[in-house]
Amino acid sequence: MRAARLGASPVALLALLLPLCSLTATAADGRVTEVATDDWREVLERAAEMARTKAYAGELLWVNYADDRPYVTRAAVRNTPRGGLVVDSEGGPTVELDAVEDSAPGGRVSDVQVEDSAPGGRVSDVQKGWALTLPDVGSAPGGADLLEAKYDVSLAADDRLLDRRCRTLEIRRNDDGTLRERLWVDDRSGLLLRRETYDGTGEVVRLVTYLSLDLRDVHPGGRRASRTEPSALPERSHAVTRVDDRGLAALREAGWTVPETLPGGFQPVGVFAVAAEESQPLQLVYRDGLYAVSLFQQTGTPDWSSLPAGAEKLDDFGGLEGLVYAWPGAIPQRYVWTTGGRTWSLVSDAPADELEAIVAGLPQPEAPGFWERVGRGLGRLWSAVSPWE
Repeated sequence: MRAARLGASPVALLALLLPLCSLTATAADGRVTEVATDDWREVLERAAEMARTKAYAGELLWVNYADDRPYVTRAAVRNTPRGGLVVDSEGGPTVELDAVEDSAPGGRVSDVQVEDSAPGGRVSDVQKGWALTLPDVGSAPGGADLLEAKYDVSLAADDRLLDRRCRTLEIRRNDDGTLRERLWVDDRSGLLLRRETYDGTGEVVRLVTYLSLDLRDVHPGGRRASRTEPSALPERSHAVTRVDDRGLAALREAGWTVPETLPGGFQPVGVFAVAAEESQPLQLVYRDGLYAVSLFQQTGTPDWSSLPAGAEKLDDFGGLEGLVYAWPGAIPQRYVWTTGGRTWSLVSDAPADELEAIVAGLPQPEAPGFWERVGRGLGRLWSAVSPWE
């Protein structure tokens, strides 16, 4: 799924695309009823439930802005009552999602396969559920409390999208009132129809919206992928093991960076030991109720010439010294850099200013003999918990 790069400004592009969203959606079947509520939690919980259980089909548009350039992708989407989501990109593979809930450890950003996809990582990200995601409310334990700890969520004036009345929600940071998200939820079906993400200056950095939607019972045309057939995308052999409290203590003693929290109120979900081909990185997963962050770290320096297509070098990111690479237009975002003989990879759907603050706040190793201790510490961890040795 290759993203088209357009030269239009964000304002001009939105002016061009918004009329498309006025297309009339096919009426929902009679089993869908409106639910009147003034509680944003109920709106989001219902949206999460409908996304798992409601049959629908439509055309989805992604617009992601990077370096003042919009990256645009359109795809056909079909969802069945059992929760299977099929995303068929223009000129790309058809990807089928079976899982109703996140199957990868740590949630939706924990296993992003940028190297297996088109520039920016789009196809693999959709494979892991990046169609039109919701905040953690209704999909993760304690999601509402975590969201409220950092953000103010409010129901705004009703709007119309696809000729349907929508409940609109605004999500702002508690500390400074910065607008982070606007959501449009169909009042009748309960489905999330549109999501806009904003940076710290109030500019739109990501837009995901349906251009058309059919809410009748969907019987997808054509042949669906069989469970016994090879995947439409290449798969990498890997194993993942959650690290328990004892393992965390061993890692910290050995000198690994395992922060209790990350800047911006990101709380820990879990720490995982990952085996992927020849590498054995450590993965830390955090969330703030709205966004999720995966932070990978491993010893050694990568072969920069072997980076996936679409990588661009950044001049400055989070105060880092040395090489930093990013994939502009990717959803989720990914950054790779090295420091002190260690390679880091940050994967997240959060705005770039949040991610820069996270990178700037990461502690760096200073003690003599650090990497010798790191090697011993991870070696002990693998011998204790690894299923692949």
